[in-house]
Amino acid sequence: MESSTVVLLSIGHNDALLSSPDEFLTHLCSLVDNVYSRLPQASIFVMKLIPSGRRADSPARHWIGKVNEEMETRLRSKASVIDIDTSIINSEGLIDRHLLFDFFHLTQEGYSLVFDNVHLALHEALNQ
Repeated sequence: MESSTVVLLSIGHNDALLSSPDEFLTHLCSLVDNVYSRLPQASIFVMKLIPSGRRADSPARHWIGKVNEEMETRLRSKASVIDIDTSIINSEGLIDRHLLFDFFHLTQEGYSLVFDNVHLALHEALNQ
């Protein structure tokens, strides 16, 4: 079996709100291009951003939603985009503190829940 090179990009959004969604995506595309130029045979995966902000109307949630909506289109020919499990958002559109303790950073339980899709995508890529 040949070994595969898989690159996973998980971008945080701590400082992201300082730029527009378009600027953020432009920089993300540049980062993916840089990885590809160095590892042209690699399978590149990019995680969608994890929702944050307690309520659905929070500025962070709105900004992240715009980025995530455009990410697949902008990266279509460059990388596989992994959709993060949005089950961290309850039926009322709220994020529970036991999953994001400050509504921004994941707890251990939140990581386990969110990274199931990441694990599945990488497992599939490595076992082809």
